[in-house]
This record gives sequence, structure tokens and C-alpha cells, in this order.
Amino acid sequence: MTGGLPGNPETVARVLSHDLAALIRSARQLSAYAREDVLREDADATMHAIGMLDVRLAHIDRFVSELIRYCRASERTYRAEPFSVTDLVQTLFGKISPGIEAQLHLTCSRDVLIADPDVVRGTLTEIMTNAVQHHDKPVTLRLDVEVTQVDDESICIVIEDYGPCVADWFISRIKEPFVK
Repeated sequence: MTGGLPGNPETVARVLSHDLAALIRSARQLSAYAREDVLREDADATMHAIGMLDVRLAHIDRFVSELIRYCRASERTYRAEPFSVTDLVQTLFGKISPGIEAQLHLTCSRDVLIADPDVVRGTLTEIMTNAVQHHDKPVTLRLDVEVTQVDDESICIVIEDYGPCVADWFISRIKEPFVK
């Protein structure tokens, strides 16, 4: 199992710079809208624009953090070692779901995996956090995690939640790099 973004560095840099530039343009436009609303003394519109600006800035912050993590991942050496996937998943689930009604169903073909625990932890954290953040709040979160060691070099991780679904028209794009 390898971490990081797919593609050669030039492709990654081109896609990342395009996406980051789009986020920055969007934030600048929202800032301009907020200034116009202040001049018109439209407090509701101003607060809405500022809220949207905060969302864009949070996206930029996360985007830059992911870029830094990607750059650091290429400098890091992969280390395979045995670890309990059951312990890892249960620990992560406890950390990312405090205060919400949640159920975890875990199936492992082998409890002890031989992989880089940091890479597996990072991948599981991202996916499980996404499921927790986007579940319908009044509904109990149910997360099904199935981990299978396919061979000496591959691990298959399937995480299924029962939250809002991806629209049919978007399914063909969800495996593209950088698509959220």
C-alpha cells in the first residue's frame, strides 16, 4: 500500500496549482462582495459573504495542508511492520466519533497486517472522518469497515457508511485525483 497522490510531479503540481488558484479567486470575489455589502449597509448579505469566505479559507487551509503532507510523503521512507488493524480502527473510531451516536462493524480477514501503520492510519482517518462529518446528524452513524490483506504488498480497505449518497451523475468522477 502506498500513500500520496497519483501521477508524476509535474502533473500533480499543475493540477494542484490550478485548484489552489481557483480557491483563491473565489475567496477574493467573496471578499469583494462583502465590501460592497458593507457599503450598502446590508448586514445579512455581508455576514453571508463573510461566512462563505470563511468556508473558502478553510478549504484553502486544508488544501495547502494536504499539499505539504504530499510533499513530505515523498521524503518519507515506507516501513512495513505488523500491527493490529482491529486496535487501530477501534482507536480511530473512538477519537473521531465522540459525542455522537455511532456504531462500528469491523470485519478483518486478518487482524495483524504487515504494512506501514502511519500510511494505513492516515488513510483510515481521512475516510472515517469524512463519514462522520457528512452523516445525517439525527441518524445513528453506522460505519462498516472491512480490511483484507490481498497479498504481501496490497491491502484492500472497504469502508461503507449509510449517510447521504453520491449523486449518480457524479459517480464517474469520484476516483479522479483531487475530486471531493
